[in-house]
Amino acid sequence: MRRRILVACACVSALVATACLSSRSSSSEPGTLAIATSFQPRTGLAIDTDDAFLLSKIGVAEPSVRAGIDGIPTAALATEWSRVDNTTWEFRLRPGVTFQDGSPLDAAAVVTALDYVTSVVSPPRAVEGVGIVATAQGDDTVRVTTREPDPILPLRLSSPNAAILSPAAYTSTPPNPMGTGTGPFVLTGNVSGTRAQLTANDSYWDSRPALNSVTVEFISDASSRSSALLAGDVDIAENLPPSSMNDLEARDDLNVFSYAAPRTISMFTNFNNPALADPRVREALERAVDKQMIVDSILEGAGEPATEVFGPAVAWGSNETPEAPSPDYAKALLSEAGFTESNPLELRLWTYGNGPSSPMSLLRYKTN
Repeated sequence: MRRRILVACACVSALVATACLSSRSSSSEPGTLAIATSFQPRTGLAIDTDDAFLLSKIGVAEPSVRAGIDGIPTAALATEWSRVDNTTWEFRLRPGVTFQDGSPLDAAAVVTALDYVTSVVSPPRAVEGVGIVATAQGDDTVRVTTREPDPILPLRLSSPNAAILSPAAYTSTPPNPMGTGTGPFVLTGNVSGTRAQLTANDSYWDSRPALNSVTVEFISDASSRSSALLAGDVDIAENLPPSSMNDLEARDDLNVFSYAAPRTISMFTNFNNPALADPRVREALERAVDKQMIVDSILEGAGEPATEVFGPAVAWGSNETPEAPSPDYAKALLSEAGFTESNPLELRLWTYGNGPSSPMSLLRYKTN
């Protein structure tokens, strides 16, 4: 069992920089764009994994419903929906939509997609344990039932994991997203998880995109993303390290955007470790770390100390001020739990390397 605790965490600001049109190599063709992104595919772009979020982000795949900025479901591949009874919903599909392989979007295709994603061994979080069963009601209507009343079903179906691919995609495992989505861009090439090639979907239902092609470079190291932008190798780079801000802002040919992101750097504890099953130890971890120091030194001011999973970047997030760190109190709690200088608490800390701050945040936690 795992539980999230907010230890060395901060509500971080996202740093994105874009190059002016004239700054990239003169060999780049008009109507093309190169983007450096931080997260690379981990599971072969399988729709039932977190790779689905990447497919959505780069404009390849779309779900039946979109979640608006206010959290209200809005039309996507489905234009309207209604609740038939406590456990039954019906979704009316958008007319005239075709998949990138030319096949039509119809109710049978949606049923195939939802049947797949709900029947895998480890269903995605959005649809797990709900008991979703989809059936076609003619060509343009899908009926979806759930085991129990589920008032947020339309929002569940807005998950990128619930994106609808062409029936041809599901003839392989995992489903093949190349040329089988409905989005504005067609995935035409993916090279060993390092690069994705996209071309415009000329028959996109919501008008053809202005760009002819996009190259997405998956660069896990934040400094390398910054270097690629400064060298003119890419037009847009995201999730850049705060330490690069001065270099980026000094360039007249770059535009830098920083915005509050609904993301919190947090640590998950493994309750299979007997020490972490003790609430005194978890409270000691929380109180031992100076979160403001992490914001000031590691994030270089690009964040705020966190008290909850969601911070002020979203309307429902917490604006509370965290308790001040108290190493003495933390040591007293650990002593009560049986951990002293002669019997120290030892933990293994694992992190990922594609965020500009997470490894350093854990290092700061370790040194405390």
